[in-house]
Amino acid sequence: MTEVNDKEKFVFEVGKILPTLCHNFVTRIVAVRDDGSYEHRGTALLCQFGSQKTFVTALHVITEIEEDSNIQSWGIGAKSEDGFVDVLRLTEIDIAVIVPRDDFTPKDDLNFWSAAQSDDNSELLPHDYLLVHGYPDSFARYTTFLPGFVAEAYTHCASIRPRESEFSAEALEVFKEQIPYYLPVPDKLMKPSQFAINYAEDTGPLKTPEGKVITDESTLKDHSQLYSDGPALPGQLKHGAFGLSGSPVWRFGAYECNWGVKNWSETHARITGIVTGWNEGNKILIATPFCEFASRVMAEGDF
Repeated sequence: MTEVNDKEKFVFEVGKILPTLCHNFVTRIVAVRDDGSYEHRGTALLCQFGSQKTFVTALHVITEIEEDSNIQSWGIGAKSEDGFVDVLRLTEIDIAVIVPRDDFTPKDDLNFWSAAQSDDNSELLPHDYLLVHGYPDSFARYTTFLPGFVAEAYTHCASIRPRESEFSAEALEVFKEQIPYYLPVPDKLMKPSQFAINYAEDTGPLKTPEGKVITDESTLKDHSQLYSDGPALPGQLKHGAFGLSGSPVWRFGAYECNWGVKNWSETHARITGIVTGWNEGNKILIATPFCEFASRVMAEGDF
């Protein structure tokens, strides 16, 4: 088997395991309007810094809710904000760290990811595969049949999109000619510390490790509605993959196990970022590296 096929097998096999693992550490930011109706507004990572349990999301998710005069409360799932004692706001990097009360308990199937199992730099991002796990608004709905608010999680596996400044003019021309659908991203679209994740509708057919195209309808879903701008909810920005803001980004951990499926375990996975933006024109999600705020949270939160 060639090196390329080994990597494809790794991505396929680990890509089946990791979403199930990550799902238990992700939840929703929900707002309650004055008429009592619910709105899904974002995603959050359950994360433990030292002994302190927190919820990490994009700060703009919170500020957009607060700027909406028709919202009476917001919280994790359907719980009100009374369950929180503080929100650490890191404005310059669009990160919010929500601190719950000591007696706050998540649902039985949820747990808090240890901040110790995260990347302390971004050096391995170009050499690994990434997983975004969140709750898009288009998959959420309020129902009277089931108790409260129902939302379906979405997993997106992709690789980092490099910056234009990382290549010479000659190399950029090669990109345009040979892989125009995967062009480097203009530096002006991101802050120096941020990174871009490829987020395009046409990612190619899903295949087994043997190269067979999967056609089973129970496996495939039409997620095309996620990849285009749509109408914003009151208080939201007029652009974005709504609901995915605040979604955690995991790195598979391929580098640590040399892309070997048999060598990989759940302990190789690393939290590496939080989704804080979306650019429709370039089909990218923009993320803030976890290492940009982890140590600061420990210091300012006095955890």
